[in-house]
Amino acid sequence: MADYCIVDTTQAQPSASKSVSKCGGSKAFFVKSLDSEPEWKTYQQAEGCRAKESDERRKLRNAAVKAWFKAVAAARSSKATYIKAMNALSSRRRTMAAAQKKRDALTKTANHQARSAQRALLAWRSAVKAQTNGNAA
Repeated sequence: MADYCIVDTTQAQPSASKSVSKCGGSKAFFVKSLDSEPEWKTYQQAEGCRAKESDERRKLRNAAVKAWFKAVAAARSSKATYIKAMNALSSRRRTMAAAQKKRDALTKTANHQARSAQRALLAWRSAVKAQTNGNAA
């Protein structure tokens, strides 16, 4: 792709390692974060980190879109260059589809883990609530 000189793809596309959040935690643990002030601060830090990552991805997307429109304008000057640009787009779409598939798999796993954690928390709270001084183990 780089020899087409249309778009610098090293900056236009995120690497596969950036698709996974480095912030830790999960939005599903919001309820748990209300249990104590340190957990709440940890949750806020994780949310701030996710917001920063989101802003970085937005900037990356904006740069990629700007580069794409610039490439399309340049490509239309000749049919051969335009065909090369369309091939580059096709390649980017395949890369994006693979990244989305990976993201969807990670999201499915995270959602399953969040539901399991929520069920466990609810079961624990029910057990604590059900215990009284007379039937405590």
